[in-house]
Amino acid sequence: MGRRVLPWVVVVAAVTAFGLPSLTYPLGRDQAACVYVAERWCEGGVPYVAAWENRSIGIFAVYAAALRIVRSPTLVVRVVDLLATLVVALSVAALLARVGSDRLAVFGGALCGLLYYLFFDYWCSAQAEGLGSAAMAGAIASALAGRGGQRSAVRQAVTGVCCGLAILTKTTFALPVAAVIGWLMWRQWAASRRVEEGRRRWWTQAGPLLGGIVAPWVIAVVYLAGHGAWGEFAKTFAFQRSYVSVYLERKGAFGAAVEGVPAFVLHFAVIIVLALCGLIAGRRDETTRELAAVSGWWLVGSVAAVAVQMRYYWYHWALVIPPMALPAALGLRAWWRWVRHPQTTSGRGAAIVLAVGGLAAFLHGPPQVAAGVPSWRAWEAGYPRRWRAMRERHEWPWLVPDSVRFEYVDCARLWLGRLTREEYEQRFVGPYRFDFAQQRRVAEFIKQHSRPEETILVGGFDPVMYVLAQRRAPTRFFDLHLLGRDVAPFARQSGWDREVLAALRRHPPRYIVYWEPLPGVVLVPGAYRLDANFGGLMLWRRL
Repeated sequence: MGRRVLPWVVVVAAVTAFGLPSLTYPLGRDQAACVYVAERWCEGGVPYVAAWENRSIGIFAVYAAALRIVRSPTLVVRVVDLLATLVVALSVAALLARVGSDRLAVFGGALCGLLYYLFFDYWCSAQAEGLGSAAMAGAIASALAGRGGQRSAVRQAVTGVCCGLAILTKTTFALPVAAVIGWLMWRQWAASRRVEEGRRRWWTQAGPLLGGIVAPWVIAVVYLAGHGAWGEFAKTFAFQRSYVSVYLERKGAFGAAVEGVPAFVLHFAVIIVLALCGLIAGRRDETTRELAAVSGWWLVGSVAAVAVQMRYYWYHWALVIPPMALPAALGLRAWWRWVRHPQTTSGRGAAIVLAVGGLAAFLHGPPQVAAGVPSWRAWEAGYPRRWRAMRERHEWPWLVPDSVRFEYVDCARLWLGRLTREEYEQRFVGPYRFDFAQQRRVAEFIKQHSRPEETILVGGFDPVMYVLAQRRAPTRFFDLHLLGRDVAPFARQSGWDREVLAALRRHPPRYIVYWEPLPGVVLVPGAYRLDANFGGLMLWRRL
């Protein structure tokens, strides 16, 4: 028993060690938006009615449940994210254990945690992609966890429920779900045609699977419809179509679809090479071949899911980590076998791909290859000019060695008392002038100069302020970008602009927080005056 438990203990310990610094991360804008909706839900409101956010209800449900246990809104998203990463790692380890090697299972499971926390920092982690990946990984582990028997229908139902939860958390997970489930069902259909009453036998397995996928959505729809929120939830899909159509008009379908591919290839070059090795070498036996095929289809569906989201590619790539970790572990195993026994054909092919691809990645690829190499600065000079220019402008994606120094070394200094919390938080900056330390100072000022029942209005998309200040927005549309130029026609058609103006007139906010100039003042009745200026972030107080 000890030997069987030890690999799982090692995986949990490794992933926890990789993710432990994340528990000190503050909130980014997306995480704060989800927490804000979850807090309104815990207070008795209903998502999309009490607070409207363009995400599926699954992630709000997870955070609302977690807030019942972990009261800190900043910590809750990091704990949930770490638990989801552990589920992904253990699911990948369970799949690799079927190939017959505990070492392989440990490597693949630990690789998931290493990749996730090495590539995705405080801004890009704790997103819906991470939670959806946990559900998806559980679905694949359940689908491949046994063969036949009386438990087959139960296993198919569990697989379907996990797939349904993945889609409910992030709707674009429908693409990898369709890719993997479609392939598995086709194989079952092809096998069932060779036996008597094949179609009936196939449906006894496919029925529970499809029913499980639909079940979480039925529960969500019934709940939302019973609380009068179904119409507002349905508008999330219409909103996305409107938003994407505007984006496509600017770049075209092809340009939008391939925008993030260079960043993906640069950052994941080494793991891509390992995955290719695994797909080449995963033909030794039926189990390994099935695992390589499933991970391949999963990877294709994941890349398609990223492409249809059109923008903000960086954190969307989180959902490709599990399917890449599976064949990557197989590829490294095949290469090691070739080192020991050079006569194996599959290992020879993997060795060639790994050698050529690894050399190319080291010369022109992602920075994580050279992490720890003394000549890092000289190696970095070989980066493409455009990539270096992005880094100089502090644009996404940030480079991994900087993340290692920032997220692990500084976190250790914080725990050892050699870095104050204020100094630590000053390192958390993001795009569009986001500065967490500045947000914290503004929130503390608002808490000291307002009452809990008073509302505040934060211009643009800055839900961090609402969470830190523990104040509500005067309207359910706390993201004022919903009324911006990208979706202004849809907002007018839905009556959102009129609803926001009416809410501001009924409940004028105590404070309006905005970058200068302040167009929001003219929308709110009553006199406002400038009360404080935090580095260009202006606070206007109602008289």
